Amino acid sequence: MTRGDAHDAPFEYLESVNHRRLARIMSEYVPEVFRLNRIIEQRTGYQSEIGRNMMVDVLSHLGTLASRQDLTPEQQATQLSKIEEHLRRAIIEHPEEVVRERIVEVARLWSEYQREAYAYREQGVLRGVPRHQDLEETRKRIDVLMESVRKVKPNETTWEESLNAAAAMTEAAHTTGELADKLEQCIGAAIRITKEREQAQLATQRDKRSVLLWVVALIVAVAIAAVGFLVGKGDAPASHAASGSGLTQSSHTTSSRAGP
Repeated sequence: MTRGDAHDAPFEYLESVNHRRLARIMSEYVPEVFRLNRIIEQRTGYQSEIGRNMMVDVLSHLGTLASRQDLTPEQQATQLSKIEEHLRRAIIEHPEEVVRERIVEVARLWSEYQREAYAYREQGVLRGVPRHQDLEETRKRIDVLMESVRKVKPNETTWEESLNAAAAMTEAAHTTGELADKLEQCIGAAIRITKEREQAQLATQRDKRSVLLWVVALIVAVAIAAVGFLVGKGDAPASHAASGSGLTQSSHTTSSRAGP
C-alpha cells in the first residue's frame, strides 16, 4: 500500500478480524452511544462531562489506529478493546454521574422530610402528598437498579450487557429525581401546616390579649364608677347638714327681730 493509499484509507492495513471489529464499532456502537446519551439527557436533564471525555478518548484511540500502521494485530486489538471500553463507560457513567449527584440531594431531603414532615405523617394531617410507603418503595427501587449496575464491569462485559446496565442506570437516575420531587412535596406540605399552626397560635394569643385588655378596662371602669358613687354619696350628707344649719341660723335671726 502506498503512502497516498494509506492516507485515503487509514484503517485498511488492519488485520481482517480487527477491521471487521472496527467496522462494527463505527456502524453500531458509536451511533448507539450518541442515541443513548441524548435519551439520558432528555430523561435526566443533565449533560455529562464524563460522557464527553469518554468520546474524546475514543477519538484518541482511533487516531492511534490511523497513524500507527506499524501496530501488530495484537496491538490493534488492544486499541479496539480500549475504544469499546470507553464507549461502554460513556453510556454507563453518564447516568451514574447524575445518580451520584442526586443521591446527595435525596439524602438531604430525606433528613429534612423526617425532621419537618414525619411527625405530621404520624398525626394523620399530612394529606395530598405521596405516602411514606411510596417513598420507601421508590428508594428501594433505586437500590435494586444500582445494585444491578454494580455487577457490570465495562472491561469484562458484552455490548448488550452494557446497554442493559446503561438502561438500568438511566432508570435509577430518573427515579432518583422522582424521589426528590416526592420528598419536596411532603416537605412543602409540612411547612405549610407548620406556618398555619403558628399563625393560629399567634391569633389565639392576640385574642387572649384582647380579652385580657377588655377585662382590665371593664374592671377599671367599674372601679372608677364605684369611686365616683362613693364620693358622691359622701358629699350628700354634708350638703344636707350645711343647708339645715343655714335654716336654723335664719330662724334665730327672725326670732331676735321679733323680740322686745
